[in-house]
Amino acid sequence: MRYLIALSIGIFNVAWWPQLPDVGIMIVTGSALVLVGLRSTGTTRKSAHTLLVFVIGVCWAVQVANRQLDMQLPSHLDKQDFIVTGTIASLINSDERRSRFSFDVDSTRLLSGVTENVPLRSLLLSWYHFQGAGPSLVPGERWQVVVRLRRPRGMQNPGGFDYQSWLQQQGYSATGYVREPDSAKLLQESKSSVNQYRSRIVTAINSSGLSPIGSAVVIALSVGDKQQISAYWDDLTRLGIVHLLVISGLHIGLVGAIGFIIGSTLSRIALLFHRQLPSLVSGIGRFSGPLMAVLLASAYSLLAGFSLPTQRALIGLTVVMASKLIFYGVAPLTCMLW
Repeated sequence: MRYLIALSIGIFNVAWWPQLPDVGIMIVTGSALVLVGLRSTGTTRKSAHTLLVFVIGVCWAVQVANRQLDMQLPSHLDKQDFIVTGTIASLINSDERRSRFSFDVDSTRLLSGVTENVPLRSLLLSWYHFQGAGPSLVPGERWQVVVRLRRPRGMQNPGGFDYQSWLQQQGYSATGYVREPDSAKLLQESKSSVNQYRSRIVTAINSSGLSPIGSAVVIALSVGDKQQISAYWDDLTRLGIVHLLVISGLHIGLVGAIGFIIGSTLSRIALLFHRQLPSLVSGIGRFSGPLMAVLLASAYSLLAGFSLPTQRALIGLTVVMASKLIFYGVAPLTCMLW
């Protein structure tokens, strides 16, 4: 418990630092503390190890933050045009004016022809279509498009939504829009992927004959797409049920519980064959419940887009199920911290 709290504090406190330190300084400091922790004895040993875990958390967070900043669009290339090749990596958020989607970058080069290494990873792109219908975009398709990119930024109104922080949390290197739609090239049709199946589910729900709000609720709870439910957001907020329609730890826990019940039921049915296959039935009885819980929760997390809340809940569920398999009691407070 002590080490878990120390690691968590070490990771989370970096978010409030005004500036990231140099990586070399962190390596030297971390190495020195490792030596101190290894050489400590007696009453100072636990304190030294706790401090060491805290520093490991800090170093981990600094390394991830530096890597994230290194993948952002450089300042001197802000508002420049690029030829970008990559894959549509999210559901398509469409309205009468534009289609918006995440774009995983394979290669980038300046439209002006200047040779410069631009290490972009993921883009949030908008494809405007003011005249007629826009292109039929499908998750998983590989495109080459001309785009104008901007560094992640947002308003700094006190108490308002921090859009820049959200972009960085989502791992976007830049935002932008397609500049020359007519020159866009579809390089490869969509392959089988989770996002493609999510898109098919959305299409099937929309064509099922449900009411608009019914379709919006089912889509939000099945694939985690909040696009259609946003029109009813204020009403749901006044009712106090928004959190029930946004997939989070509550939903992952419920699916995990259903999986555990199904696995436990299967193990009881397998008891009927205990005399014929004793070893197999014993293994099923021990593993079926936790394994089914993790499998169903993982499948639901993928279907919901594997967002950060679902990742946290899935990790916590996996820890609890693993502890059950090894007969290790986990305190409720530890579950809450995970």
